[in-house]
Amino acid sequence: MNEAEVFRPSRRSVLGVGAAGLLASVLPTAARAGDWGQIDSTLENLVWDRHTPSIAVAIARDGVIVHSRYIGTANLETGTPCSAASIYRIGSVSKQFTAAGLLLLQEDGKLSLDDPLSRYMPDFPRANEITLRQMATHTSGLGNYTDTETPQEFLQRSRMDLDDPALLEWLRESDPLYTSEPGTEWAYSNTAYVLLGMIMTQVSGMEYGDFLNSRLFAPYDLRQTSVDNAATVVRDRVNGYTPAPSSPTGFANASFISMMIPGAAGAMTSSVTDLCHWHQLLMAGKILKPDSFQQFTTSGRLSNGALPMRGSGADATPINYGLGVNVGEGDYGRIISHGGGIQGFISRLASYPDAGLSIAMTTNCDPGIVDPNVRLPEGMSAAQTSFEERVKAIRSAA
Repeated sequence: MNEAEVFRPSRRSVLGVGAAGLLASVLPTAARAGDWGQIDSTLENLVWDRHTPSIAVAIARDGVIVHSRYIGTANLETGTPCSAASIYRIGSVSKQFTAAGLLLLQEDGKLSLDDPLSRYMPDFPRANEITLRQMATHTSGLGNYTDTETPQEFLQRSRMDLDDPALLEWLRESDPLYTSEPGTEWAYSNTAYVLLGMIMTQVSGMEYGDFLNSRLFAPYDLRQTSVDNAATVVRDRVNGYTPAPSSPTGFANASFISMMIPGAAGAMTSSVTDLCHWHQLLMAGKILKPDSFQQFTTSGRLSNGALPMRGSGADATPINYGLGVNVGEGDYGRIISHGGGIQGFISRLASYPDAGLSIAMTTNCDPGIVDPNVRLPEGMSAAQTSFEERVKAIRSAA
């Protein structure tokens, strides 16, 4: 799974695939060669071609930022340019922070990733059949509470602030709650990560965001990183957009989402320099103990001990997903990465430990997650459930 995950629904996007491809091929090659001109021109084209109002990229090598670029507009209404200070929502890139927090709690002896969910939530359906590790590696069988009957239903529901008990009730009502038998398949699950965040709150005695701040953000000088709250005044917060071909700017404000809805699955904000700093510290062994980092980057397996597979027969390929990160091999050795998407934003963070490289990218446009209050292109039904078709229709109208 190498493309950016879009929070609703969990399918691939035009911009997300482009950003993933950029990080997977152009940027690592150019960064190793120090070809900053190629990188900058590639990024500029994404903005000038109206794929996004802005894009920010930072590249670190051996703990030092060696190149950064900030192109376009952070807020189209005020004309504020994006800069090194710009704070973007990072969607599912948040999951690796959740996973690291769980490993710290395991190091503290307060939980084990091999504990059953029932130890913390005995009343949750089938909680005795799944472990925290399965939840973190997406092998628990849990589905996505974000997959509502129509995209519009999710967009409407996600506008509301919900405390943990109310959000937990939403999760329990998901249909289907489980998409496969526990431990038998790999399926990306926002539901699992929201539950893990609730467990972190229960075990630590601190709110999820306060715990991450006390153990990860503040100690490691991640000053531009936080668990987002729309009510908080955040200097240099970037505004998120969605494609609007009929608009003079080509964009409309993205659908509002309460950050209480994604929770530990995708509620964080950060900057590209903070994200690079975070990964460089992780790769250098400064945050997790060696055994914890080994668990962090070890592919989750099914109950039978096999790696999960994508596809079947001769076309089947293994899915290598650790704890909140994709893990794999490429031209420059190991790759540890994850994408993120949420209303108004797409992000990507990848490290190549054997080359000492970390690369972070953030953009402030989603791929066309339609606001329930925005008129769709001619001939498109508001109840249309194919995300790919919706993106294609919006882009073709440009």
